[in-house]
Amino acid sequence: MNSKGALSSAVVAAILLTFLLAALIVYFVGPEALAPKAAEALDFFAERLPSSNAEQFRKPVEVDRNIKDAFESIVSALRSEVYGPCVLRHSPLPKDFKNFRITLSQANEGTATFAQLIDKDERTVEKSTISGRIPCIVGEGRAAENFLNNNVKGNCKSSCPQDYNGANIEFHDGNNIYINGQKRAYNMGNLLFKTRDNNICFFSTYPGWFTKPGCDSAEKGLDDDCVNGIVGSVTECKKIDEWQAILQEYEKNKCKVNKHTCKVENFPCQCFTSTQKENKLKPDVCTMQKPYCYDGVEGCSDKGPDIGYYLFVCKETNKNFQLAPKCSVDISTCKVRNAPCTCYITKPVAGKQSFPALCLEGQYCYNEQKGCSTESSSLDCQKSNKN
Repeated sequence: MNSKGALSSAVVAAILLTFLLAALIVYFVGPEALAPKAAEALDFFAERLPSSNAEQFRKPVEVDRNIKDAFESIVSALRSEVYGPCVLRHSPLPKDFKNFRITLSQANEGTATFAQLIDKDERTVEKSTISGRIPCIVGEGRAAENFLNNNVKGNCKSSCPQDYNGANIEFHDGNNIYINGQKRAYNMGNLLFKTRDNNICFFSTYPGWFTKPGCDSAEKGLDDDCVNGIVGSVTECKKIDEWQAILQEYEKNKCKVNKHTCKVENFPCQCFTSTQKENKLKPDVCTMQKPYCYDGVEGCSDKGPDIGYYLFVCKETNKNFQLAPKCSVDISTCKVRNAPCTCYITKPVAGKQSFPALCLEGQYCYNEQKGCSTESSSLDCQKSNKN
């Protein structure tokens, strides 16, 4: 008889013996005991069947709801499509995993994460693959130190030192994390770090009992006092679809401004500050109280371009910017007649930087003296007219 026939006979024999055992249990101990006894019988025969057929006879693995939720929360967080660098959270982990463990290992030649929930008998209960990301840790080597320098103490934009390491990661309980087999503390308030290059990493920690107050780092990871500093310094992740919604709303309501002054022409309207744009936050809304828009830099402002810095910012943020015509003034008072207009603080010299100012309605132009002013001065006007 060939091996396939022998295997089929073994399976048939096991099934017949199982029914016979079930009948004996019902007869001797009563129907109420059938379920647990039958389950034991299935395990008994499963252990004696060829390995390829054993699993189908084992009783289903019972998983505590909290442990399963923890696995699903980690997988969901690792799948998050958000802009980095930023921080996000997974749900709290149960303290007791009841002999289960969550493992995260590299897959697909180091281009993905393979997540598993494994029981005490090394059976995989749940599994999932997260493409395009590897399991990683802010810890080991100088990663934690670099993380603080890049994101908390500083704000690195490019060519930043590596602030995480790829690693195989395991959770056996809610208080510890195993990094390539090394046990580390896990006490960072369920925070995760979305890196600049699309990975999502865990934080290993150590108790800072013998260190100075505040946030420190070591090879093991971050001082567990760091959580508040990180939350206060590193941007909270915004989902890509949330940011896209903000941008779509902005495109419909963005400010239209005067080409000379950056004064808003369509109240109310939206205008970003540099911080809002960098951190993927909603923009300012410009009103009559803040009638100027310096989009992407200062946002809405009550300061007009008659102040030198704001004229420069207006030029930088307004793609249609044009320097206003030279001021025409009343000969006796130097009050402006054609606002907005340009009035120089110093005399323009070929090949050298000049300092124009923009005079607004009701102002005075003391050309090549003070520039624009809200105050009347006959002496400054006389000097200006001489030039």
